[in-house]
Amino acid sequence: VITMWDGIFFEKMAKLLSEKIIGAKINNVFSVEDKVILHLYRNHSFYLVFSFKPNYFLIKEDLDSKVSSSTHFTNLLKTHLKGEEIKDTIISKNDRVLRISINDKYCLILEYLGKDNNLILTREDLIILGCYNNVKYNEKTSRTLLPSYKYSEVKPLQLKNIYEDDYDGDITEFYGIGRNLKTIIKTRLEKEDFSKIIQSLKDSKVLYENDGLIHFLAIDEQESGEEPFTFLASYYSNKKDENNQSDLFRRLTKVIKSNIEKLEINISKREEDLDNLQNYDELITKGNLLLTYQSKLNNDKEEVVLDDISIKLDRDLSILENANNYFEKAKKSKRSIEPIKQLIADLKNKLDYLKGIEVENSYESLIELERELIKNNYIRVNARGKEVSRSSIKEYFYKDIKISVGKSSSQNEYLTLKKAKPNEYFFHVADFPGAHVILHHHNPSSELIEYAAKIAVKHSKLSDEVRAKVHYCQVKYVRKIKNSKKGQVSLRNYKSITVQN
Repeated sequence: VITMWDGIFFEKMAKLLSEKIIGAKINNVFSVEDKVILHLYRNHSFYLVFSFKPNYFLIKEDLDSKVSSSTHFTNLLKTHLKGEEIKDTIISKNDRVLRISINDKYCLILEYLGKDNNLILTREDLIILGCYNNVKYNEKTSRTLLPSYKYSEVKPLQLKNIYEDDYDGDITEFYGIGRNLKTIIKTRLEKEDFSKIIQSLKDSKVLYENDGLIHFLAIDEQESGEEPFTFLASYYSNKKDENNQSDLFRRLTKVIKSNIEKLEINISKREEDLDNLQNYDELITKGNLLLTYQSKLNNDKEEVVLDDISIKLDRDLSILENANNYFEKAKKSKRSIEPIKQLIADLKNKLDYLKGIEVENSYESLIELERELIKNNYIRVNARGKEVSRSSIKEYFYKDIKISVGKSSSQNEYLTLKKAKPNEYFFHVADFPGAHVILHHHNPSSELIEYAAKIAVKHSKLSDEVRAKVHYCQVKYVRKIKNSKKGQVSLRNYKSITVQN
């Protein structure tokens, strides 16, 4: 709960709210993010906003976002409340609970009770019709907040009332004084009488801000205040921007760190591969030794020692074929050296680029950096511009050949239509929902095809079946179905295989 929203703050805001909404007609109800919004009309159109992350309510003449949505709860509110008129409000004593009476037919009850925050629609007899948060029986509060149960309030706190009871030197004896108000009162007590301070608080209808302390009571009586709803609308809008900036800073920092770690691992592996390839002279020597001694050798051994050099043999091949095998490996090794050197150089350039990035914590700089990382494929986005998580794409390996599996419709679409290469292979169970499976190979063997098909079955609705049919084809024959849901595709030139689980 935001510190300013103590019991006193809630009560004063609720009174100001009552002045604005009593007599207003409810035109519509909808949701924006974690907010329930009532579109009201009383002489003019305006909005009543109930927020739960963070907790606040306020009146706005216009909305920042026009993108609204419906939930089960807002649809319920709309069904019962659209066209109805707000008749009265009741503020509970010693608790942050506001009842809004609607045409003597319904009650809309707002509760800001620490972690237990809620908006509850009841009939006039307090039988619950629906809740923003359904709550099963809670031993702490002895309440159940579910449809058809009767609403009952939490037992109010047995504390003194700041406007009615005497002050004996202990502010904590009073209900509703949070950290902000407590600090302000203590500061003013150094110069003023307690009763005068409380009278100022009681009369105030504006908000003050001083050194981060926000309340209806000013530290200095000379301070100028602001209209509460206007102030809070601006305050929470700025807070949202700050949170967005903070989230973006953390996310981009994490992306950069993660990619640096991946590059360092990749470079290490490629350098190890390069070291292994440098031995092509040794492979040629082994081939020559086999040719030299082939008349004296039989292929009934898995390994021979010639001129103190140990040479492994494939017993299914002749000595000549084994020799040619070593020559072929030497050629491949020699051909691979330069491409791997170039790959290592490219990876090191990328690593230097990422290590050279300074993440500046300003919103404009962060947005620019995000665009740059997207452009350079360090952040992948789908067609709607939403970031796609790559870390949770599942991967299998069959003799060092990678097979990728999408775990959501977004991942399926990204994997098949963005990441996979045209000559790689796509797998999907026939006629049933399942994951997109991509075999990253251009010319797979029958064993590899069967292995990938079994993975497609494993990640589908047929995972418990004994036998299942799987369609497969090259990725270039997979097409997105026009105007279809995410991940839905059509296939051409496909083949089918039936596999056993």
